[in-house]
Amino acid sequence: MGLDRPPFQYSQRPNLTVGSICKDDPHIAGSPCRSIDKADSQFLFLNRSKGTFASVAMMAFVLIVFSSITILNCETAPESNIKTASDALWWSFVTITTVGYGDFYPTTTLGRIIAVVLMTAGVGLFCTFTAYVASLFLQEEEKGQEKREDQILAELKSIRERLDRIEINTKK
Repeated sequence: MGLDRPPFQYSQRPNLTVGSICKDDPHIAGSPCRSIDKADSQFLFLNRSKGTFASVAMMAFVLIVFSSITILNCETAPESNIKTASDALWWSFVTITTVGYGDFYPTTTLGRIIAVVLMTAGVGLFCTFTAYVASLFLQEEEKGQEKREDQILAELKSIRERLDRIEINTKK
């Protein structure tokens, strides 16, 4: 089995990106794929608060899924009340939001450790989410402030122009 080109070596491509792969491939060259790496990095993180929200949402999703899987595997004792995947998913969601209804709870030591980690992470994630919502309100206020500042600057420019004309007329 022969190769059409030499095997890939890392030293040949130290800065490998999706865009650079697409650019060098004759079948894809000139397609929108060339700017994928730049577009992807700017899409969510163009605005820091949107990037934060996306990160928090993804972390919450990953925490819920993995803690559900982990708690289901840990709670195998007969007295455990988390028996199904839906029970584990419900427990994880209720725990990460720090609601804690008490209908499902871990009975093993490892399960309780997972619960502590999930509760602590949940507090941090929801604090970050709250900060994101607050930043949305502040952004709207800042936009209004910028408009007012622009109006004041336009007025000041107009006043300065009038004063300059008055000074020119009084010197004559």
